[in-house]
Amino acid sequence: MIEQNNEWFKSWFDSDYYHILYAHRDEKEAEVFLSNLIQKLKIKQGSSILDLGCGRGRHARLLNKMGFDVTGVDISIRNIEYCRKYEKSGLKFIEGDMRQLPFRNEFDIVFLMFTSFGYFSEKENEGVIRNINLSLRSGGYFVLDYFNTGLLRVYPEEVVEKKLHGHHYSIKKFKVLHHIYKEISIDGRYTFCEKVRLYNYSELLNLLDQNGFKIENVFGDYDLRTFEEETSPRLIFVTSKVSL
Repeated sequence: MIEQNNEWFKSWFDSDYYHILYAHRDEKEAEVFLSNLIQKLKIKQGSSILDLGCGRGRHARLLNKMGFDVTGVDISIRNIEYCRKYEKSGLKFIEGDMRQLPFRNEFDIVFLMFTSFGYFSEKENEGVIRNINLSLRSGGYFVLDYFNTGLLRVYPEEVVEKKLHGHHYSIKKFKVLHHIYKEISIDGRYTFCEKVRLYNYSELLNLLDQNGFKIENVFGDYDLRTFEEETSPRLIFVTSKVSL
């Protein structure tokens, strides 16, 4: 059966099938991106970082190796259980919901990576941005890594078939109004449905501005090239906390 409720991410992110599907994500690419960004922002060793929606902790572990005090937070119990085997001084993982963050003025940087935003209602999505602001120290950075919805003005329905680790994935992608859907069927037995709000550049700009963030840079890919709405694959905002 298709996951119909608005909390689709809880069961999907806890599933082994999710990690099989996205196992191709390039850790080397992530390391280059984070290294370049840390250097560009001149972040000092020992700074405190929140990796929000940390998944299985690949970014958190990289950042800790670079010399930072990192806290990873994820809604998936199984993800956090997996991450905890890597815990050590300066690296910890917490099960938590970004809609209900407990932190106040604790971090120098918050990372929200790989389109881990837009899963909730409009009000809840804005609440996430406000929670991030509250979690940051004054002048701290918030990095939002989202996808460039400018490339999706015309989005024909498509179905992709994949064979992964002995499982057959049938992935149907389609757009309905302001959301992108990805219906994922595994072996004809299990079906999950991702749903992400499509925020364009202007909408995210306003959302960040209205919730106490100043835009420092906007990049269009992990090589930190300038964002171009017509061609860039990513939409990466680098912001600083100015108020709430």
